[in-house]
Amino acid sequence: MNSDLAIGPILAAFLFAPLAAQEKPVDPKLVERTIARLDSADAKAAEAVTIALMRGDVASVPLLRAVLATKPKPAVAERAQRALRLCEVAAPIENGLKTGLSADVEHLKPGESIRLTTTLCNVSDEPIAVYLGMSYSGNVLENGLAVARQNTPEADGEPEWRKAEFGAVGFCYTGAKPIVVKIEPWTTREFVTKLEFRTEKKPDDACNHDGPHLAADFVFLPLDPKQPTVKLQTRLEVGVAEMKTPGQPVEKANWSGTVRSNVLEVAIGEKRGD
Repeated sequence: MNSDLAIGPILAAFLFAPLAAQEKPVDPKLVERTIARLDSADAKAAEAVTIALMRGDVASVPLLRAVLATKPKPAVAERAQRALRLCEVAAPIENGLKTGLSADVEHLKPGESIRLTTTLCNVSDEPIAVYLGMSYSGNVLENGLAVARQNTPEADGEPEWRKAEFGAVGFCYTGAKPIVVKIEPWTTREFVTKLEFRTEKKPDDACNHDGPHLAADFVFLPLDPKQPTVKLQTRLEVGVAEMKTPGQPVEKANWSGTVRSNVLEVAIGEKRGD
């Protein structure tokens, strides 16, 4: 067997070890061996090691960060970074797909903006074509309409989730088209939504659309004095294999199911000392 293709017992043990054990510093020799394998002149061998690291999921994160900390040559850095983007998404896997939710800020005052990034990860060996919704409605990650917020405190039992109250929601009837994205095996696809948080009650006439992919300009998240943070989650629920729109080519999807991201907590309100 080609030694570059073999993960080796040390790396295999690391990838599948309990997370608590991985809080220790990563063995420098393991880092060196991983860099050497990612730097293989055999492109297929280097890609096999990259995918092996991805299969380790979140357990591979400390090793990948240690590799990148050495500032390796560009080819190694690109492979390690690509694997890290996928492994850092700590979320359940459903039918080979998982999704993560992150933000560019941890605290928001009313009226400030936040950039939410949803990352779809194909953790399977086959391409996945995902139906995200219609271009003007539905679970379209490009416009944030798949974002939900927790409606009840966890202390009260099983939390309830509902779609966040967006201020830009509209339809274009025959102008709308299905959005299907294809994600290659062991790759990620990011969708970024910029939102302004407004804490007043959503007015009934807050309904408009902008462009072929709806621009979600703001979202209403009323403050609760007992809850200084709001919990957000991406919830993609798909049960269709094919969408047909008059005058549009058939868009085919091969994935169906319900996938939920990690829960993202964002502090809302005035910071102490402001």
